[in-house]
Amino acid sequence: MNRKAAKATSLAIVLWSVTSTASAEDMKITRQIILSPAHKVAPYSIAQAPNGDLIIAGADNVGNYRAWAMRVSKSGEPLWEYLDGPADGWTDYSQRNQRFYGAVALENGNTLLCGIKQEEKRNVAFVMRLGPDGKLIDERILRPSNNGYPAGGIRCLASNDGLVVLSRLALLPRGTGWMMKFDAAGNFLWEKLGDHYFYLDAMPADNGGLFMIGGNEVIKVDGEGNLLSRNNLPGSEQTFVHTHGPPTKVRIGALLSTLQTEIMDFDLKLQGPVHTTHLDNIAIKRGLESGNGIATLFGSRYFNGATEGAARVYPNGGSKMFTVEPRFQSGWFYDAVPTDSSGREFATVRTLNADGTGALAWISFK
Repeated sequence: MNRKAAKATSLAIVLWSVTSTASAEDMKITRQIILSPAHKVAPYSIAQAPNGDLIIAGADNVGNYRAWAMRVSKSGEPLWEYLDGPADGWTDYSQRNQRFYGAVALENGNTLLCGIKQEEKRNVAFVMRLGPDGKLIDERILRPSNNGYPAGGIRCLASNDGLVVLSRLALLPRGTGWMMKFDAAGNFLWEKLGDHYFYLDAMPADNGGLFMIGGNEVIKVDGEGNLLSRNNLPGSEQTFVHTHGPPTKVRIGALLSTLQTEIMDFDLKLQGPVHTTHLDNIAIKRGLESGNGIATLFGSRYFNGATEGAARVYPNGGSKMFTVEPRFQSGWFYDAVPTDSSGREFATVRTLNADGTGALAWISFK
């Protein structure tokens, strides 16, 4: 299928849903754009700037040969595209496992990207700053305490007093990692090593602190990275249900099995869970909670294979599942951000299985 046909098909997608509550909501892909139409890019994460711009980060293709990112306006107009490496890097397949894992909007329209790439045949973590025009300002290779261990993963996110980069070290016990703090302009402040710094998912806490998930645990640290509290988590994969403002509770989705997910509510000291909600057949990549208390989970549903799906958990305890049809056109919603204050519209990133094309899709629940 060519790109024009893939785009036309995706815009005409019909969605099917199974309900466990009386809600009449339905899910619809309202519009979609193909990212980097000249290339088949793999978009893994999406971040939103204060002015509504969307920053998509990932790799040049599903083989992850070059780290790639793109910034578009809130209406979907391309602003810039960045490929880490030479201009002809689109056809350089000499090294794999190079990609951007996340992005943060900085001051003056600048963007910080964090990723993993190979340097002298060793995986290293790095961050770079791009200007409003998408041109490189500077790059910092991250070698925590110069210990020489290769990086095993990375995540970057805005905190209440700047931004944080989390990573883990390969060839060391699971859970060993480091935490780096940057100011709001992306200038490095400090780093700390510890066996409780996780990169799987993270969410800002009060006073510059952070909640983190990894190694089947959830922890809370203060603004200096000191451990405050922790609790165990079930399942093989977990994610926070992120809130727009300061959280009043810590809500976590845990994948217990292919067909079973549990949403757990902890208090801000991670005591609990004080409440749980059981969901059937929804795998989780991103969880978001709106100001109206509705939690929306993006990921996939399983029907002899993964196909894009979502779930809505309502304040009254009810829930509803949604599946994109036709099934298997894309296996996952990889990430999502809210695009309005009502909790009904989101921008998501996906890869169309028909030809491996990366796409940005706007989703509505109405």
